[in-house]
Amino acid sequence: MTSVTQVPNTNDGMVVLGHQCAAAASDLAAEVPLKQNNAPAITADLYDFVGQPGTDPATSGRQGAFNQRRIAVTAAATARRAAVQAARDFNARAVNHLKTFLGRRWNPLWQSVGFTNGSIALPYDPMPLLLKLRPHLIANPAHELAAENLTAAEANALAVALTAAVNAETVAVAARDAARGARDLSAGKLRTRLVGLRSELEQLLSDDDYRWRRFGFTRPIDRRTPAVVTGLTLRAGGFPGEVIAEWQPSIGADSYRVLRMVQTVDPEPVEIGLFTEPTAILSGLPIGQTLIVTVTARNVAGESVPTTATIVVA
Repeated sequence: MTSVTQVPNTNDGMVVLGHQCAAAASDLAAEVPLKQNNAPAITADLYDFVGQPGTDPATSGRQGAFNQRRIAVTAAATARRAAVQAARDFNARAVNHLKTFLGRRWNPLWQSVGFTNGSIALPYDPMPLLLKLRPHLIANPAHELAAENLTAAEANALAVALTAAVNAETVAVAARDAARGARDLSAGKLRTRLVGLRSELEQLLSDDDYRWRRFGFTRPIDRRTPAVVTGLTLRAGGFPGEVIAEWQPSIGADSYRVLRMVQTVDPEPVEIGLFTEPTAILSGLPIGQTLIVTVTARNVAGESVPTTATIVVA
């Protein structure tokens, strides 16, 4: 079970929290009377983003729709690259074939095919050359080579296919961008819903209420360093060399760290251990020596400043 201080910035983290919040809002509906951010409201925004339960998360909801549009862009880009390569291959073969009729080096005859700059080097973009080859081959049918599919009809088919592939990619990119916008809007609504839920819980739950964790949030009290230990007292135990330390429970404390230092014996404080209850028994102490006991309160946010008390061991 996750436990966070704030709504996560990542979509994945937000979805995990959303599921936990929706479940808690439903399970605790009778105990925690949410008004604006109740289970149906959380569920509606969550399912709008990820899709209904039982559906494929890769294709469902706004996130799934965006995933599908990204896949479509990849497929369209692949198809466009294939169409470009087919057109380039045709252009290369056609120019090589036309050298028989127009010459192996550039001359004015090549201008009818679009080579006007003194070179017959193939252009990077194959479309302009395709559009020149098509009318040239129509006007000069003797220059076609049907056996190798070097025809005006093939030039036309490749130009049509390339145009369609480019247009399809443009449409796919636009659809992907629209899906991204819808996904981001849905994510924003879900995030706003969860932030609103947390604010509403602040009005309904005390800072130390365990139900914060049911919703997936750390308790407010857990996010603050606990209060300083007060009321620390030391008294002789039931056996020689035994001292009992007791103190008042500290607000926000999960545990207490207890240290001892026997003057003239211990060069520095010695940690006795961590205690969950506000009491500790220290034994095996040298009788007649002065004992200093230090106690700090601890939780996940940190540790309080120490509180000390002194006693002569009996």
